[in-house]
Amino acid sequence: QVPPERLASAGARASLQIQRHGELLRELGTTRYVRCVADALIQAIPAAPADWEVVVMRDETPDAWALTGRRLGVTKGLLRVTGNQDRLAAVLAHGIAHEMLGHTGAHVTASVAASFEGDAALSNEAIAAIGGASQVGAGFAYSASEEAAADARALALMGAAGFDPAAAAPVWAQLQAFRVREGTSGERPPPMLLVHPTDRSRLQGLRTLPPAALTAFDTARLRNQRPACGTA
Repeated sequence: QVPPERLASAGARASLQIQRHGELLRELGTTRYVRCVADALIQAIPAAPADWEVVVMRDETPDAWALTGRRLGVTKGLLRVTGNQDRLAAVLAHGIAHEMLGHTGAHVTASVAASFEGDAALSNEAIAAIGGASQVGAGFAYSASEEAAADARALALMGAAGFDPAAAAPVWAQLQAFRVREGTSGERPPPMLLVHPTDRSRLQGLRTLPPAALTAFDTARLRNQRPACGTA
């Protein structure tokens, strides 16, 4: 098993490579909006929350990723599809859940772990193994059991943070139905859906909201503790 500190270091390197390959979004209002949603979720993690990196890329293709070492990324295209804070929270909470559950480092092989040594750029295989598969076009997908576990944790986290857990099923259904229309034939789904498969059984699971998540959300509303992050 790869030590957490090595995974965290690899996540930091992968995040830098992703940022250098693309273009960071410089719109302050939009980045504040994303950070507001992410911070509300992070504060709801049932432990002393550590620092999480959150980056927003200018790419118009809907995408999101979570890397080892508590590093999240989203694209401007995802913000256009999600549309509001609850739907964005559903996607971010899912990535946070994968990291909390150890899924982002669970697929690191011995050969990939060996490549973390030294200062050379990480390979696409290495970036994919620590959560960045959609960014490097790697043929990787979380298993159905990992997706189910991440969905359950994400719904609980949303409710605790004051976001509506009922927003999760519609946004994943919308992403599943979405096809990039600009400059393509409209046949390729968003990259994140190749990593996080969304089939009928998964959507049904998202629609069956855990009572604890609903209770937590209702409590947040009654206490006027709903996040007010605005819009992108």
